[in-house]
Amino acid sequence: MLKKSTNGFTLIEMAVVFAIIAIAASLATVSMIRMMPRIKIRGDAWDVHQALLSAKMQAVGENTNIGVIFFHRGYKNDPRCLNADCYVIFKDADGDNKYTDTDGNFLKFTPGEDPLIGTVRRINTNNTFWRVFGIYLSNPGDYVWLIFNSLGNVEWFGSSTNPNNPMPFSGGTIEIFTRNPIKGASNLYYMSGVMVQPVGGNLSIIPPKLEHR
Repeated sequence: MLKKSTNGFTLIEMAVVFAIIAIAASLATVSMIRMMPRIKIRGDAWDVHQALLSAKMQAVGENTNIGVIFFHRGYKNDPRCLNADCYVIFKDADGDNKYTDTDGNFLKFTPGEDPLIGTVRRINTNNTFWRVFGIYLSNPGDYVWLIFNSLGNVEWFGSSTNPNNPMPFSGGTIEIFTRNPIKGASNLYYMSGVMVQPVGGNLSIIPPKLEHR
């Protein structure tokens, strides 16, 4: 007598498969959540890198000085920068190696000021510029800028602590860090940044790394 063949899965087998899928999905979700700070910090570093590269190329292409200015969150005169650090490219029209502001209202152009190029860019709201060329941005409204010349070199930079006296640029790093604590540790953060070389304005992204702050 021939045995009757059976096809398909039993209820127990299906339950085991679904359980395995659920566990795998849960592990993948946890892994993705843990990776998000690293992904966001890498994305912000890439965006800053592209803005600096754009400024450099425009300085060479137009045979003029082009700058990038970085603002720490809380800047009062532009709602786009209230809850996030932001940055913007500008043309140093008067050639004074700084961002010229005649009416005390940054990020809003009036005649006689250095014109902004493009829109104000924000980094992820959980991230902030930690140190720009050795200058720590700790107070709301702090800012730092740098200038590319027509050769693509970085010649000058300055900050809100000394706005009227730009300094010769000798090399430095733009660093961005996430304020999200890693693995429940309140003083452990992902760091990333952009390295800028004075001669040639060569740019490179510093890979994300964990640091105690």
